[in-house]
Amino acid sequence: MAEDNKLRAINEVKQLELELHRVLNAFGGAEELNKNLSSLYEKMLSLEKSAEDNPALSKILIKEINERKILSLYKKLESNYSKIRDSMKANDEKALRANLFIENFRNSRNYLFKNLDHSIDFIEAALPLFSINSISFKPEFVGVIKLEDIAREVGLDKSAQSISVPQAKIRQLFNYLDSKTSQRNFRLESEVLKITMRSEKELQVEADNAVIRRLDRLAKQMDGNYNEE
Repeated sequence: MAEDNKLRAINEVKQLELELHRVLNAFGGAEELNKNLSSLYEKMLSLEKSAEDNPALSKILIKEINERKILSLYKKLESNYSKIRDSMKANDEKALRANLFIENFRNSRNYLFKNLDHSIDFIEAALPLFSINSISFKPEFVGVIKLEDIAREVGLDKSAQSISVPQAKIRQLFNYLDSKTSQRNFRLESEVLKITMRSEKELQVEADNAVIRRLDRLAKQMDGNYNEE
C-alpha cells in the first residue's frame, strides 16, 4: 500500500509538471493577444482624437464604420474579452490556494539587499533567531580563498576545509574579506541553514520551509526583498 501511494504521488507530480509546462507555453499566445489588443485600442483612440480635432470627419466616420460593420465587430471582441476576464477572475481563489500549497515545499530562497552592510545585518540578525552561536565559513571552490590567512587575521578556529565563525565575528569576517578580495564564492553553514554569497547584495539561503518563512519576514523587516523563483 505504501509503495502504491508513493507511485501515485510521483505520477501526480509528473502530471502537474506537464500541466505547468503546457500552461506556461500558452502564455505566449496570451502575450500576443495582449499586444494586439493594445495596438487595437491605440488605433481607436487615435481615430477618436482625429474626430475631435476635425468634426467634419463625423459623416465620413459614420458611413465607413457602419458599412464595414465596425461596431458589430467591436462588440463581438468586447464580449470575448469580457468572457476571458471573467474566466480568469474565477481562478483567483484557486490560484491563491495553489500558491499557499506550493510554498509549503520551498527549501531555498534568494534574498536581495541594498548593499553589503545590509546583507551582513541580515545574517547577524538571522543567526540568533535559530539559536545559532557560530557558523562554518567554507569557500564554494577549493583554493579560491586561503582559509589559513582568514583564520589568522580574524582570530578564528580553522578545520580542514572550513572556519568556525562566532556570530559576534560575522561583520569582522566580512570586513576582512571585503578589504582583501573581490571573491564572493563562499558559504556559511550550520545544521539549520546554509547561506551562499551570490554577490554583496544577494544571499541564497537553503533551509527547512519554516526557517525560510521566518527569514522572509525578517528580510521584509530589514528593508530587504526576495525573488519568487
